[in-house]
Amino acid sequence: MHDEFHVYDPESPSIQHAYRRVLLILSLFIVVLIVRLWYLQIFMGSQLEFYSQNNHLRRIDIIAPRGNIYDRYGSLLAGNSVSYSLYITPPEFRSAETGTVADIINMPVRNIDDKLSSWDGFSYTPVLIDPYLSWEQVSRILAEKPFLPGISVQWQTKRLYAQGTGMSHILGYVREISDRELERMNTPEQEHYVSGDFVGKYGIEKMYDHALRGKDGAIVKLVDATGKEIKTYTYIDPVQGTSLTLTIDAKLQDYTAGLMESYVGCAVAMDPSTGSILAMVSKPSYDINDFSSRLTPDQWNKVLDDPFHPLENKCIQGVFAPGSTYKPVLAIAGLNEHVVTPATTIFDPGYFILGNRVFHDWKKGGHGIVNMHKALVQSCDTYFYRLGTLLGVDTIAKYARLLGFGRATGIDLPSEQAGLVPTSQWKEQTFHEPWYPGDTPPIAIGQGYDLVTPLQLLVAYAAIANGGDIMRPHLLFYPTATTSDYVVSKLGISMKILDVVRQGLLGVVNEPGGTAPGARIKDIEVAGKTGTAQVIKESAFKNVQESKIPEIYRDNAWFVAFAPFAGPRIAVVVLVEHGGHGGFASAPIARNMIDFYLHGDKLP
Repeated sequence: MHDEFHVYDPESPSIQHAYRRVLLILSLFIVVLIVRLWYLQIFMGSQLEFYSQNNHLRRIDIIAPRGNIYDRYGSLLAGNSVSYSLYITPPEFRSAETGTVADIINMPVRNIDDKLSSWDGFSYTPVLIDPYLSWEQVSRILAEKPFLPGISVQWQTKRLYAQGTGMSHILGYVREISDRELERMNTPEQEHYVSGDFVGKYGIEKMYDHALRGKDGAIVKLVDATGKEIKTYTYIDPVQGTSLTLTIDAKLQDYTAGLMESYVGCAVAMDPSTGSILAMVSKPSYDINDFSSRLTPDQWNKVLDDPFHPLENKCIQGVFAPGSTYKPVLAIAGLNEHVVTPATTIFDPGYFILGNRVFHDWKKGGHGIVNMHKALVQSCDTYFYRLGTLLGVDTIAKYARLLGFGRATGIDLPSEQAGLVPTSQWKEQTFHEPWYPGDTPPIAIGQGYDLVTPLQLLVAYAAIANGGDIMRPHLLFYPTATTSDYVVSKLGISMKILDVVRQGLLGVVNEPGGTAPGARIKDIEVAGKTGTAQVIKESAFKNVQESKIPEIYRDNAWFVAFAPFAGPRIAVVVLVEHGGHGGFASAPIARNMIDFYLHGDKLP
């Protein structure tokens, strides 16, 4: 047997084929390497440099203190206090420690995971986890920090309100911006918001958020590979937001809140010559300082489940039948349209018949012979049933709109309601049926389809008080503003007509038979009008004593007033829901508000 020897031949086809395969593989490798180097150095160079910088530089935003809010005399209504927030830097944080962090800050694990889900996978920017740490939680976090890489605590400011419940519906509150708000608020016309920002959620805080929020600062720190801080690299001072002064009188506000404490309803005081809001209270209320911290589910559910809606500002968001406070609208319309004169009289037997329907007066047996003055003073329903029928629904609507009903007043608060001024066209469009003659008498006395906000009533009575100027009520105080800056429109009604109505309102409080003797003040002439508005059909509790009617079905009690009569400096509206008669429930509250404001420190 002979061994077989193979001679190496570089020209052989097999060797040539092997060379070509090796060269092809090397070429592909070199091409891939070149492409990768180009991608990393040219295409991704700036971004990778950014990530490299962030690997040893940490930027933590410092939320700017919001501007303070003061009352008209300089009393602090909203300021700031020190708070502590928990941040997590995702690349350095061990997800296995999420449970430990959740236990310390008493937050569900899923909430922490949701916040960390916004991380882009590269950034070393800390993510805000909890802006409402207690000092006990801060102490525990600092103690555990060596075992929890990636977590940090930063101080910042949080809102502190001087009157926790008394100013809630005016001031509103501040909380972390939601994802929905981020989408809605980040437009080319508005300033840029980012996740973790704190924004006004309600009231003045929301309306003037752009001025109050200020400009955030930042701390840039140098850290080592483990994330340990070595030194502060850069510090950018935050710029506090603009401070605001409101037209509110804090003492009157606090006093009014006390008067309304045991009621459901609202009370507003305004300067009728300027539209400046002096006090605005809606009950029930809520403590806005609770909303500056993390609310527990029990706290939040308590507010949401309250049947009287404490989050609602009844002064501008509640719409109600105005009852007899609407009668001056009919009086002005009747006189200006020459349907009646001040001397026109009717006989009131205690009811008004229209076709086959009978509309009853509140006073059994009626008021006898009645002219316009007596009809206003004693709130004679029969007189206004008849007057409303003579005017017609669309003429009534014309004058109601002149006085500001059916549209928002324009106050600088969000979510104001417009109410409803019914017309024949509105009924046709809404119910697809015509306006019947029997629809008119109820709206003539502020029942039926009529719906107003308390602030709309106040604006209308302020116009009667000031001689015909429809004012735009406002809360922000402008030192250089003049009265004319807040005049929305002119009534265009003669002073002769307004004086007839004004004298009637004066008699409501000060004449025998007037419906509001409880509003009298010894040395101040108060003019006003009571209103008792049904919340359910009268027939539902016919012949039932009022004390036997469940409270939720009792009438709403209104009183609107201004004083002093000769030169009004304050106008007031009070609504006590289910309070019964306006003269008994609401008039004394209005009297006390007026007395307190005009007498001030003279009161005991």
